[in-house]
Formats: sequence, C-alpha cells, structure tokens
Amino acid sequence: MGVTLAPHDGKGVIVEKVEPADLFAQAGVNAGCILLTVNWQSVKDSNAALGIISSMSTPFTIEFRTAVPLRTLVLAAQRSA
Repeated sequence: MGVTLAPHDGKGVIVEKVEPADLFAQAGVNAGCILLTVNWQSVKDSNAALGIISSMSTPFTIEFRTAVPLRTLVLAAQRSA
C-alpha cells in the first residue's frame, strides 16, 4: 500500500504521503488531501482507513477533499492486473 495517513481533527484522515505509482496518486490524491470515504464507508481514523484500503476489491470508490481549492471529488479506480 502506497499511502500514509494521519489523524484529522474533523471528518476523515489526512493523507501525508502517496507513492507515485499508487492508485490513490493516479486518482489525483496527494499529500494534504483529506480522505473521507473508501467504498462509501466513512473513514473515522487512520487504522480504520488502512483496514478498509487493504481489504478493498476493484473497482473501488474514494471520496476526498483537496486543500486548495477546497473541493470534494468522488472517484472510481480499478487495480491493474
């Protein structure tokens, strides 16, 4: 898994680092984004998020917010074979 997460005071978790080859990077998620849901499951803390991410199948859906400009994106991505 090529994503590092950290706690966030509000809803979701902060993305600290994304490996360039990771699906999250390919979907436009980068450091500073706030990950809100994975497969429509709310992300409450880093451990829960990593558990959901490690067990997800493809295609999957993520919802995140970018820092500037503030916007919410919902993306579906599929792991390559």
